[in-house]
Amino acid sequence: MKKILLISIIALFALTGCTVALTNTDKATDAPTTVTFAVIGDNEGINSHYDAFMREIAQDTDVQFVLHVGDLVSNGGKKELDELLTHQASFNLTVPFYAVPGNHDIYDDPERTDFKNALGKIPRSVDVGSVHLVLLDNANRKVGFSDSELSWLEKDLQQAEDKHIILAYHRPFNYPLAATIGDDETSASRASNEKFSSIIGQHNIMAIFNGHIHTYLEFPFIIKDDTNSNRSIPDYISGGGGQPPQDIFATIFSADYHWLKVTVKDGNLSVEKMQ
Repeated sequence: MKKILLISIIALFALTGCTVALTNTDKATDAPTTVTFAVIGDNEGINSHYDAFMREIAQDTDVQFVLHVGDLVSNGGKKELDELLTHQASFNLTVPFYAVPGNHDIYDDPERTDFKNALGKIPRSVDVGSVHLVLLDNANRKVGFSDSELSWLEKDLQQAEDKHIILAYHRPFNYPLAATIGDDETSASRASNEKFSSIIGQHNIMAIFNGHIHTYLEFPFIIKDDTNSNRSIPDYISGGGGQPPQDIFATIFSADYHWLKVTVKDGNLSVEKMQ
């Protein structure tokens, strides 16, 4: 009975459709703009699925940048990152490639030195048209978001109120199934998650993108405020870059390899799963 209930719950979130359109009431920029980008994650190195998707993304003239939501390589470190990025050069990608670190990316690079040298420091934010993309690091489950990162985030968001804010970090949390299947948190990371939620709850966030779970899930990231009323932010888990589903999902989902094509236009967000 429990297994049937679990399957039903997951199916509800997984089968809401490949294309989702959501209206956001953010303060719009002076001139409406369209920003389209690709999201991919959890390839953990070179594999045929990732190759095919990245070549497809590189040929898509709508895509203005690529967002990788972590676990680019198996164990991290300069050698693995160099191998992946050298191989990736063959895709002829001509748009910016932004990435957040995943837990696999830091096993052999706990200080993120090699990651930073290859892909840039985290946290940081970039503006692309009307979109303010915020790249964060919660890869280490024993830490979550660091205090310095959260202080930076609070200041960054205060300066981006005229943009459509999109957050990216590797390990999702607050998803509805966490209580059933178990989460990936520690006491330290849970405390940081609470601080994080308090900070972003003070701003209009258009969407959140994560990886880590090797499938596709869309869920409402619930924000609780001082009035005890709830509101939510659309959160998308996109871990379909080539790794098979984790054991907990293996009997429920078939392998769900994919990338996401995301478009922000006139305050609207649309997400299309590409397979």
